[in-house]
Amino acid sequence: MVNFISYNLFLNRKNFLFFLLLLLSLLFVSCKDTSYEPQNYSRAKELFEKSVLTNDIGEKKTIREEIADISPNSEYGLFSQGFLLLLIEDYPEARRFFLKAIEKNSNIPEFYFSKGLANIGDKEYELAVRDFTKVINMRNDYWEAYVNRAIAYRKAKKYEEAMADFNTAIE
Repeated sequence: MVNFISYNLFLNRKNFLFFLLLLLSLLFVSCKDTSYEPQNYSRAKELFEKSVLTNDIGEKKTIREEIADISPNSEYGLFSQGFLLLLIEDYPEARRFFLKAIEKNSNIPEFYFSKGLANIGDKEYELAVRDFTKVINMRNDYWEAYVNRAIAYRKAKKYEEAMADFNTAIE
C-alpha cells in the first residue's frame, strides 16, 4: 500500500510539473512580441510603402491600421499609430509616436513630414519649419514639404520665407 501511494504521489507531482511547464511555455509564447518577426516587419514595410503611394486618405488609414496591428513596435508601426492620432488631432501624442519612429529609423522623410504636421496642429511653427526643412534636405523634390513649410512660415509671420517656399513648390 505504501509503495502504491508513493508511486501515485510521484505521478501526480510529475503531472503537475509537466502541466505547470506547459502552462508557463504557453504564457511565454502568448506574450511574445511578434512585431519584429521577419514576416511581420517585412509586411509592415511593404504596407508602409504602399500607403505612401496612395492619395486616398481612407485607404491610407486602413493600411496604417493594419501596420499598427501587425508590427506595433517597429518604426512603421509607431509611425502608423502616430498617423492615426494625427487624424483625430491628438497632436502631442502623435508627435510622441513620430519621435519614437524617428529614433528607430531617422532616414524616412515621411516620419519628419508627419511630425511637422503635428507641430503645425499644435501651433509649434518653428518646430514644424525644422521638420519640413529636414524633409527637404532628405528629398528636395518633396513639394508637399515646401508647401507645409510655407504654411508654418506664414503662421510664424515670416512672409518672405513663406512666399519663397510657395514659389519653389509650384516650380
